[in-house]
Formats: sequence, C-alpha cells, structure tokens
Amino acid sequence: MTNLPSGKDHDRRGRRPTVLLPLIAALFFLIPAVLYGSGMRASAIENHRLASFPTLRTSWSTLHGVNTWFVDALPGRKELVRWRAQFSLSVFGEAPPSSGASNVGEVQPSLPTTKAQRDFLKLPPTPPAATVTGTGSVLVGTQGWLYYLDEISNECNPISPPSAVISGFRRLQSILAASGRQFVFSLAPDKSTVDPQFLPNNWPYKACGTAAKKSTYERLAAAHIPGYVDSLALIKQHEAAENRLYYLRQDTHWNGLAAAAVSQALVGALSPSLLVNFQQVDTVGSYIGDLSKMVGVSTRDSCLTAKIIRPDVTVHIHPKALPGIPSTQSFATSVTSPLGPGRTLMIGDSFADTLVPKLAPFFKNLLWIHNASVQSFPLTVAQQINSSRAVIVVWNQRYFTDPAFGVLWSTPFLNKLSKMLTKLPAS
Repeated sequence: MTNLPSGKDHDRRGRRPTVLLPLIAALFFLIPAVLYGSGMRASAIENHRLASFPTLRTSWSTLHGVNTWFVDALPGRKELVRWRAQFSLSVFGEAPPSSGASNVGEVQPSLPTTKAQRDFLKLPPTPPAATVTGTGSVLVGTQGWLYYLDEISNECNPISPPSAVISGFRRLQSILAASGRQFVFSLAPDKSTVDPQFLPNNWPYKACGTAAKKSTYERLAAAHIPGYVDSLALIKQHEAAENRLYYLRQDTHWNGLAAAAVSQALVGALSPSLLVNFQQVDTVGSYIGDLSKMVGVSTRDSCLTAKIIRPDVTVHIHPKALPGIPSTQSFATSVTSPLGPGRTLMIGDSFADTLVPKLAPFFKNLLWIHNASVQSFPLTVAQQINSSRAVIVVWNQRYFTDPAFGVLWSTPFLNKLSKMLTKLPAS
C-alpha cells in the first residue's frame, strides 16, 4: 500500500524548504549523469520508446530534441520519477505535474480511417474541452485516496448541453424499441460523486462541482428513459447497507463489488428471469491504480472484488474480438440456467469493460465495444447494433457530455441508425 499524505497533512501549509531544494535538484541530475558516463543506460518506461539523439541543425527544435533525449537517456529514470513523486507527496502534499502517465489510460476517440466509415457518417467538428490550468491532474485526498481533477472540471464545464445528451439517449431507446430491440442504460458515477468524503478540504471547482454532479443524476431520473438503471443510487445504497466502499482508492474506477452490483441490476432490467442459479463471491485482491501511475508511484494497493458464479454455466471470453476496435466477446453455454438469447451488445468505456466478466454468465453471446469506437467505426457499430437483440449502454460520468465519446447519441448517427435497422420479429 502506498503511504500517501492525509488531508490534514495536505492542508497544512508551513514554510517550504528552501535551502535543501537546490542541493536536491543538483543531486537529482548529477547522480544519473555520472551513471550515464560510466556506461549505464536507461530503459523505456511510461509506454513510450526512448527518444534518439536529434539531428543537429540550427533551430529551436534541436534544443527541444536534446532536452527530450537527455531526460529519456538518464539512467535510473524510473526510480527518479518515483522518488520525485514521493518527495512531492511527502513535502508538499500534492502530486507533481507530469510525474508518470499523461492520462488515466482511457481509449481516445479518433477519426475514421477508411472510406466506408467516413462515407457512412459526416460529423460536425467537435468543440474543444475546457482547459484546466493552475493545478495538477491528480488531487491528493485523505486516507490514501486519489482523485482525477478532470472528472470534476468536466461537470463544471460541459462540452454539450446535458439536456441534449439525455434527449439523444432517449431517442436511441425509442429507435431500438421500435425495431424490437431491448435497451438498458446506466451512467457510471465518478469516484468523487460517490465518495467525496476523502477529497481534500480545498479542492478546485468545489463550488460548482458538487451541484453539477448532483444535477446530472437528477436530470436523468426526471427524464424517465425506459431501461435506465441509476448506478449512483444503487452503489450508495450498497455502501450504506454494507459499510463497504465501492471505489478504488488510487484509481478512477469502481471496484469489483460495484461492477457486480451494477451488472446484476442491468441483467434484471433486461430480463429478471435470468437472475437465478448464481452466487456472488467477494474476495480481496490488488491492483496498480491509474491515478498512482499518474503521480509516478506505481505500487500495488489492496481492494475488494467479486466474482459472479453460475455452477452450470461455462463461459469463454475472447479479447480483441473485432480487428482494430477495443472490444471483448464472450460465449456461454448452460445445462439448465437460462441465458439471454441471441447477441447482446454493450457499448461503453472502461467502466463497461469491467462488467464483461460479471455479465458473461448470463448471456449466450455478449459483445463489448468501446464507445470511442463509434466515432472511428460508425458503420461497424451500426451493423453490430443491427445484429443484436439487446443493447446495453454504460457511460462514465466524466465523458457524459463529450461529443467525441458521444457519437452514439448524436443526431447524425441516430438518423443513420434509424434507417438501417431491420425490425426483429416479436418474441
């Protein structure tokens, strides 16, 4: 477990050390430089190749290239990144900027690369997201909790009007229902929405963040979209009843307990008769959090997780089910337990990805596609919807109003989808 400072330590602002800082900075670079001179070389970290020495020419880009090469070439760089993060957390009570990974690792939307995908859907330019300045990306909370600032700033600065997003999901449900397909939808809450009690006392966007997060779920509840599952209310009820936390301390995601609870709720919303002959087994596991990677302290932390077991059901899970598309497909066979018939398609981000092992024992054929792929492969996603009997949509709250992730609820995509869906026979 990583020993991160408490909120009390974080809020304490005494005199900052000034005499030792120049010495520490000198040692920070001197020691690796001596090691480099003795023949030691750095290894690649942070999922990128080490920079090569730049071509010499008279321009500012050469200076930038030399700087990048020097930083990458320092021996012991991985250890230095970790020490720098631990020093900043211990002395200043905050995460240093750009300590480790540049983001939480979510698959990012990209433009279509083939003519067929481009011709299928013409989208207007995506408005830029609000720029967050003046602070790092990770908030250091109490009791070792870390939070992602973007999930708060995105609520305060929605790219699209929340009412337009909700209208888009409502229309998606109507189109699917008219074609004879089932639809269930849930918005995975941000960690700061479910467990804000560990946030530092003075966190950015505090004034608007709390109200904005509450408003999102109030709007969804008031919309009464058929098939909507309120994950926030569900998780809060479980936490209160069980006195257990349902989110990971050093990661942006929910833990296995939340994934199991939401999965059962989604299955129940599709077909309550499927929720038989199963048991949930809770265990203690470990993980390396995406937020701890961002601050440069990639150590393991313990967590609560869960498995869904149906004794007479056999499941086979296949990652990378669709070439070039972040996707996973599962197939299940059963002796006596009922299974969801035909193809069930789930569209969503990394939160949805965590549901696949929990949902798989309930469906004959389950396919998950990352929601960023709807922008890159709109034709493929529309075809997969047409090949499915039921559609599950699980969106993360921080991307709720982002049109780059929200092509699925956009008017151009829904217009195309409504024209190409074949009507399923009544079951």
